[in-house]
Amino acid sequence: MVYQLLQQHNLCEYYDLNQNPGKALQREVRGNQFDCLELPEVAARYIVFHDETQAKVVFQLPHIHCSSCLWLLEKLPSLQPGIIGSRVLFQRKEIHVSYNPQVVSLKTIAALLTSVGYEPLLSLEGARQTDTGKAQRQRIIRMGVAGFCLGNIMLLSFPEYLSLSPEAYGGELRHWFRYLSLLLAIPVFFYSAMEFFKPAWQSLKRGFLTIDAPVSLAIIICFGRSIVDIAGDTGSGYLDSMTGIVFLMLVGRILQNRTQQALTFDRDYTSYFPVAAHKICNGVEEPVLLTDLKSGDTIRVFNQEIIPADAILSKGSALIDYSFVTGESVPVKKQIGDLIYAGGRQTDGALELLLVKDVSKSYLTGLWNQASETQEKSDADSFIHPLARHFTLILLVLTASVATYWYFKDASLIWPVVTAMLIVACPCALLLSATFTYGHMVAALDRFGFYVRNHAVLERLLRVNHFVFDKTGTLTTNHGYAIQRGGDELTKTEENWLHAMAGQSQHPLSRALATTLLQHADLVLTDFKEIPGEGIEAWIDDKHVKLGSTAFTNSPVSSNAGGAVVSWSIDGKRHGYFILQAQFRPGVIGMIRRLLSGKKLTLLSGDQSADKTALQQIVGQDVDVRLAQSPVAKKHFIASQTSAGEKVCMVGDGLNDAGALQEAFVGIAVTDNVNNFSPASDVIFDAGRLRMFARIITFVHSGKQVIKLSFGLSILYNILGLWFAANGLLSPLVAAILMPASSISIIVVTWLGVWILSKRMLSK
Repeated sequence: MVYQLLQQHNLCEYYDLNQNPGKALQREVRGNQFDCLELPEVAARYIVFHDETQAKVVFQLPHIHCSSCLWLLEKLPSLQPGIIGSRVLFQRKEIHVSYNPQVVSLKTIAALLTSVGYEPLLSLEGARQTDTGKAQRQRIIRMGVAGFCLGNIMLLSFPEYLSLSPEAYGGELRHWFRYLSLLLAIPVFFYSAMEFFKPAWQSLKRGFLTIDAPVSLAIIICFGRSIVDIAGDTGSGYLDSMTGIVFLMLVGRILQNRTQQALTFDRDYTSYFPVAAHKICNGVEEPVLLTDLKSGDTIRVFNQEIIPADAILSKGSALIDYSFVTGESVPVKKQIGDLIYAGGRQTDGALELLLVKDVSKSYLTGLWNQASETQEKSDADSFIHPLARHFTLILLVLTASVATYWYFKDASLIWPVVTAMLIVACPCALLLSATFTYGHMVAALDRFGFYVRNHAVLERLLRVNHFVFDKTGTLTTNHGYAIQRGGDELTKTEENWLHAMAGQSQHPLSRALATTLLQHADLVLTDFKEIPGEGIEAWIDDKHVKLGSTAFTNSPVSSNAGGAVVSWSIDGKRHGYFILQAQFRPGVIGMIRRLLSGKKLTLLSGDQSADKTALQQIVGQDVDVRLAQSPVAKKHFIASQTSAGEKVCMVGDGLNDAGALQEAFVGIAVTDNVNNFSPASDVIFDAGRLRMFARIITFVHSGKQVIKLSFGLSILYNILGLWFAANGLLSPLVAAILMPASSISIIVVTWLGVWILSKRMLSK
């Protein structure tokens, strides 16, 4: 279908750009799939500009992954009349489409994107207006203002650096340069530096001294002393130092947060659900916002769609995949009148459901409410904060002592000496050691699919002594099974019979068998019957063949089979079975065994206890395996371990792990698509890189050595600088030059240290 569309518009160059261009079309576009975009209140949340002749819409496209995707998406005007232009922001996986609303509708554009394999992500969360991007842009603007002012102030101060006499560049010109520098410093102090002033003031009101407090102190001292010097015509002040402090610290903040531009860690059920549903009213189907659904409404749910609220099945055949909610990998068959919980995914045809609860009161949102009740993690115990606090106290005491000494020896040197000490021993270089080390580590881990919320998470990972893994969807893949055979041997003819029968069913286990069993000849079944929840039976060549559960086929199979069992029988005389086990992700077993060194490890799963023996043999006897764990049981297990003094790192996948992830000391969400739904967590981890988890933990531990090295260099610099300043051998002007120079040297050291460690430990 995609090829025909491209070929029709002479766009087959798309296939020449990459070996694996685009993403294969999973299913055809349903006619009413994007009816929700015809609702004005929904469309307004995606349209960023609109007039009579032109509109602009922004969609998030999670499936973008290569240059051929970008090439094709920017050719949309060739595919659809009315589209004026399209531009892709690859890093953010967004497309900006300009179109004529009188020629083409928003619904048509969304359907076109889906038809070529790039379905827009439409969710309640996506439709909400957030200020996250605005805050990031504000931080970048603050940094830009500080950088612009810093460069110009240093240029105006250049004659001062060269110690030129006033006559060398004119006395009046010198005054103009100083006051112009002060004018440039005002927006830095009252605008850019607010990034540090506000948090510092809030923490001081709570009686806690954070990193922002000593940074703010240094900024205020430099700015205040500069005003005194310039107003009294005693010097040019230290405006270059003040703006340098603000600029470098803002660069560190932006570097730490750069990976969060395309990720959301604090997601709730609105990230998971579609933005609208299809409500049936008086026999007519119409799209409505999910927030407008109420108990008693009837909705229609189509194949591969999410059940938005707890409901009773009133019409249709339901085969519900609850892997996100219960962790159980096998879909559940539901009958008319059965209760279906929110969060399940329909894997069969269309359904009609009678809602029994509002969306906000469903079982699924209850899991999130439990998660939100957990104690919020804080980075208040970071070793950086007490170090900075003690450093500041020691500096103030030492400065007061030196000031007292010079008061009795030479009072004229008190102000220059004290100022030089406060500037040269500013804790900025010390604090930048941790800021930039963690910033570089976050950037390095980003390249390997390990997306960290902030630096405090890395510090907490250093203290973890107990790792807890979810099984389904975390250690195992969501696609494919390892299949073992048992019982009587099948002839080629009999295998062909089972292949034909399995191919007639939509059950996931049947489909897995159909791809495994060999087809030796074409076979058309004329007498076929599927009994929901039990199995399939057919009469073939006067033989009664059954395929399904052990009870349905009356086949004795060991209870310790180690996986989902599908058995077969022929005329009730010959019996056999297939054991289907979800595949473990490549390399995860070796990763678990490396991780066991010195750490406690537990495996939790929603699968049944019959799998325990086989699973224990796979992961090792030293791993505590706990199966048949409900979402609440997982959360309570994490809570009990935490109460016992354990520092637990929970590695999970899906909504059922949301409470456990937030209850844990560190919560890591493993996902096959980092841009789609993931539970609230401290880390989002690309599932394809899970085999690297043990190496990543080792890398994080080794990163502390870089911090210690940079701390040592910073402390050595401060000791030497304080000694020269306290003895009156260091002028404030020279101290102002050395301060940013020391910060830059710390940045270089931390970058080199992290780069060497990442090459040695992660690039293997």
